[in-house]
Amino acid sequence: MSTIDDSPTFLGELLRPCPCLIVLAEDHGLFRSMVKQCLESTDGLKVVGEVEDGAALLEILKYCRPHVILMDITMPRMSGLEATRRVKELCPEIKVLILTMHRSPAYLQEALEAGADGYLLKEDTDTELIEAICRVMAGEVYIPPGLTEGEAT
Repeated sequence: MSTIDDSPTFLGELLRPCPCLIVLAEDHGLFRSMVKQCLESTDGLKVVGEVEDGAALLEILKYCRPHVILMDITMPRMSGLEATRRVKELCPEIKVLILTMHRSPAYLQEALEAGADGYLLKEDTDTELIEAICRVMAGEVYIPPGLTEGEAT
């Protein structure tokens, strides 16, 4: 469980006194568990829900209003792109950060058109996840360095 202490960390100062509440929408349990562990070891972040598909995400939003949803694209029952569209229709204030293996410019464009606030490659999770969350919470659109139409494959 995450706690906020008195140490002067950028994220802790940014989010005090309320932690950033996060829901993980990811169908791979091991990856979801690793992301949760990373998040909860960071002051100011708290995972308040985990789901394996977009349909379950919409159900959890009936009871929980996170600040950020980390959303996989490829999930059963309802894709992350469709779930992003629906989340933004129901709760436009919730930030959606796509967390995916897809480097394709087409997926990036579709995610942004669906209303995503950011797009992060799973391969960069260990180095860019916290920065991406901070940036979308600050109202910026996060796209990782190097993921441009000319460089994506």
